Amino acid sequence: MSSSVLIEIAKKLLESPIVLRAEFLGTKVRALLPNEYFLDVYYNVTLGKYSYTIIKHDQRIIGWDNADHHKYLKSHPHHFHNITGKITKSPMKGDPIKDLGIVLKEVKKFLKL
Repeated sequence: MSSSVLIEIAKKLLESPIVLRAEFLGTKVRALLPNEYFLDVYYNVTLGKYSYTIIKHDQRIIGWDNADHHKYLKSHPHHFHNITGKITKSPMKGDPIKDLGIVLKEVKKFLKL
């Protein structure tokens, strides 16, 4: 894991007005959002693996990742876990700096801000 990528992720998160604070938790960055939500951003440079997860009270609410399953999706391995647990295609490409813009836009809509 490259710490420079995590630093860039944290900077990008802190540029968003919906992010109240960001902290490093090992291999991920956690962003505090309004209404006691968190956005956890994990990115592993070596493996090219990522996940973006909205959490409240230690429960995943929604999230995007590229774990190598759900091969039936056109966007495989990229996929989205919606609030009901349904797996759907994802617009993510695996570049956290670019993908964060999409994630933050969706988080804003989810939180109705």
